[in-house]
Amino acid sequence: MNKRLEDGGEQPPPTMTDRIENSFTCKIDAVEDAQCPFEVIFEQVATGIAYVALSSQLLRVNRYICNITGYEREELLQRSLLDFVPEEEKNAIRTFFECCIREGATGRTIEKRSLRKDGSLLWVSMTLSLVKKATGEPGYVIAVIQDISERKRAEEERYRLVQHKQEVLHGLLAMAEALVAVDDSERERREPLAEQGYVSTAASEVGQRLAELTGSVLGGVYTMIAVIEPDTNQGHDGEKNERVRPVATFGIDPHYQAFLMDRLQGTRLNDYFSAAQIERLRAGEIVFVASCRPLFEGKESLDGVPCDVLMAPMRINGVLVGVLLLEKGDSGECRPEQVYTQDEMALVRAVARLAALALERERLLQERAEAKANAIVLREANRRMDEFLSIASHELKNPLAAIKGNVQLAERRLHSTIRRSQASSRSGSEEVDRFKGAFEALGIADRQVSRLNRLVGDLLDVSRIQVGKMEMHLAPVDLQTIVHEAVESQRLATPERTIHLKELTLEPLFVLADRDRIEQVIINYLTNAIKYSPEDSTVEVSLGVGDGDALIEVCDEGPGLPGDQLQLIWERFHQVNEGKKHLGSATSGLGLGLYISKTIIEQHHGRYGVRSTPGSGSVFWFSLPLQNNSALVGGEH
Repeated sequence: MNKRLEDGGEQPPPTMTDRIENSFTCKIDAVEDAQCPFEVIFEQVATGIAYVALSSQLLRVNRYICNITGYEREELLQRSLLDFVPEEEKNAIRTFFECCIREGATGRTIEKRSLRKDGSLLWVSMTLSLVKKATGEPGYVIAVIQDISERKRAEEERYRLVQHKQEVLHGLLAMAEALVAVDDSERERREPLAEQGYVSTAASEVGQRLAELTGSVLGGVYTMIAVIEPDTNQGHDGEKNERVRPVATFGIDPHYQAFLMDRLQGTRLNDYFSAAQIERLRAGEIVFVASCRPLFEGKESLDGVPCDVLMAPMRINGVLVGVLLLEKGDSGECRPEQVYTQDEMALVRAVARLAALALERERLLQERAEAKANAIVLREANRRMDEFLSIASHELKNPLAAIKGNVQLAERRLHSTIRRSQASSRSGSEEVDRFKGAFEALGIADRQVSRLNRLVGDLLDVSRIQVGKMEMHLAPVDLQTIVHEAVESQRLATPERTIHLKELTLEPLFVLADRDRIEQVIINYLTNAIKYSPEDSTVEVSLGVGDGDALIEVCDEGPGLPGDQLQLIWERFHQVNEGKKHLGSATSGLGLGLYISKTIIEQHHGRYGVRSTPGSGSVFWFSLPLQNNSALVGGEH
């Protein structure tokens, strides 16, 4: 029968769900009455436990669930499991709950957000297990709930750190790209130097990019990069000064930026920072400055001026080349050194190193561009000089030939006149002496013209060498014959000097050579030996064979050569110190003979060199490959 209610009405009969829930409640109460320790465990365990009806209605909860949700137990038992789920997640949790009942799952877990009574959210881990009746039908669900908000916050923090590190890595990679990603063709079109100082336009652009990346990587509100140049003028105490040149800023108000860039330009580091701070920067230490307001002295308003600033040294090979200034902007009441973590400090050092490398690379590239431009100018100047020498030599060659021809013709005619005068009794001795004096003067003129002719020839040879048009007419020739002729020619040119020829073989020494050019080399060697040795000394020429080569040596008794001259003497226009030239040899040349000789020998695939000790004379030598060793009688000597 239906029970009658107090108002006279009848209570409706219980539904099937009511009967099942009442039955389970009675059974649970019976278990709890029989096992009091279970009640203690249920209430005291540090994990939330709830009995949930198949309709998702909460049947029973322990104290842990009350604590994490902020509800009283009676309030919770009037609610559904889904009442604690944010609206946007209800469908997913409902599907999960129904799936657990349908599949009879045991120990299926989901992590979800849950609403507290005050409207705040917490993260929970919920494990559902279906409890079946004796008949095997679903009975109710046990939900084990754990507050995982702390773990989620830690995971979010780790994720944030990972994201930050990725951003930092990307920023550092971008900085590294600034070290290599430079368009040289674009650089050449830019101004070679900025309007003020050595910092190039390209360096300023790279510096600005680095300042922006530094601000994003380190989270700085204000960033400035300044290079430091050594100042040639020392301080009043003899201390070293450095001039500050700002390259780029980031994050500062443009009004202050213009003032700061103008204020710092050309000032010294010790105008704003103490000697101790500067020494720490030189030593590679990070320095914290409590206030940068002195940098803005003279501004009417200092609102927005950076205050607590970190200064990181930018060093190359231990030398301070710049400073990275950073203001984080969230120091509050903390000292500036307390604002940065150890990881951030390490990152600041790395960024400062990268910035130093990037700017140093720009400086070196600028120097290379300037050196390249200077080299181009020098090559053009040399080309024009060679062109001038070639033209001048050709212009002088013909007049000199005409002068020499006329001098020689005059010599012959005067010589005939002297003979006739001597044969004629009418000519007095005084007239003959006058003729002889004139003849000697013509001889001197002839030798001077010959010398000028050789100098002009040398200039022509140099011009041919520079344009690669010095031709060699190679043919098998006897080197002994060439040496003999060169020595005899030099003896005739300088009869007052003694030249001794020392031969080690009587057989022909055939080489593939240009006869005239090899004779030119030997005469150049002899001319130098005579020029730089005493008039009463002997110049010795030797000819021999060794290792399949013919070897010619010219030895003098001059002052010798210092070690630093042994390579330089083969260069174009190089001349040995005039003070070392013997007083008896007043003639001087253009410093071309050995340069031309070296080129001739190289084009014959020969070798050349000099052995000399100061005070002991010199031995100039060269060797040429023998054309056919079988031509030597008796083999090598």
